[in-house]
Amino acid sequence: MVALIGINGTVAMKRLSKPLLASIVILALGLAVYQARQTSLLRAQLQNLEQKTPHRADAVQGSTPGVLSAKVQTLLAEHEELTRALAKAHAENARLLSEREQAARSLSLYKQLATQPNAPDADITNQYPSPRYVWAGFGKMGRLMALSKQPEGSVSADEKAALEAAKTKALEELPALIRAAKQLDVANPGADSAPNDMPDNLACLLYGALNLDADQFGQVYGLVQSYQDQAKLKGLFQSNGSTGDPAAMAQMIEQFKTDMQGMLTPDQTAIFGEVMKQVKLDGRNLSFNFNF
Repeated sequence: MVALIGINGTVAMKRLSKPLLASIVILALGLAVYQARQTSLLRAQLQNLEQKTPHRADAVQGSTPGVLSAKVQTLLAEHEELTRALAKAHAENARLLSEREQAARSLSLYKQLATQPNAPDADITNQYPSPRYVWAGFGKMGRLMALSKQPEGSVSADEKAALEAAKTKALEELPALIRAAKQLDVANPGADSAPNDMPDNLACLLYGALNLDADQFGQVYGLVQSYQDQAKLKGLFQSNGSTGDPAAMAQMIEQFKTDMQGMLTPDQTAIFGEVMKQVKLDGRNLSFNFNF
């Protein structure tokens, strides 16, 4: 029987049919069996966990120092690797910034030289407004010296006549060039010269001697700069501007000459070889003796 709640609050009883009652009883028994089985399984699982937990705790407790030590070593190794990677990234970034600044400087310098004033009757400061123009002017003298040393028969009559005319013009301009060099103190910059003087001066000298284009000028400027940086790192520059280790400096200069040849045409290479025979690099000082 099932109790039914009426609207008026009284309880009424209603008799159920036998088939329905039998079904309800079977369902109730099935639920009871299922619950008992699930309870049994849960108890078995709980007992299993309780039995295994102490062993696991002991095992974890016994291996904790070793595990932690291994983890610490792994983290330290990862930290060292990250530190090295970070230092490498910083160095690479610094190198790229330096190369970018160097390229901008060399391009600006090349543009200045490419638009050199051409006013022979003007004041020296107008014709040679900075030491860079003076070094380029001396480089042109070196070019004429190198061309004058070509063996007989290697140039045509017209080329020889053009060379003689260029030499005559250069000799006429030489007094003004020398006065500009003295006025701008080009010949003796001394130990107090700026760090960029050597790359500027030698690059400008080679620009005048070799007629370098923009790409070549940038490469030459960068090469001179790199060798100067190496010389500083190796302590080859003394406080007075002289060379600390002449043998090491001589070896570096020879390597520079070899590296330069890969940037030049065959004609430029021949001129470069003759010019460098008359050029002396001593510390921060650059000197030469061009006779033709």
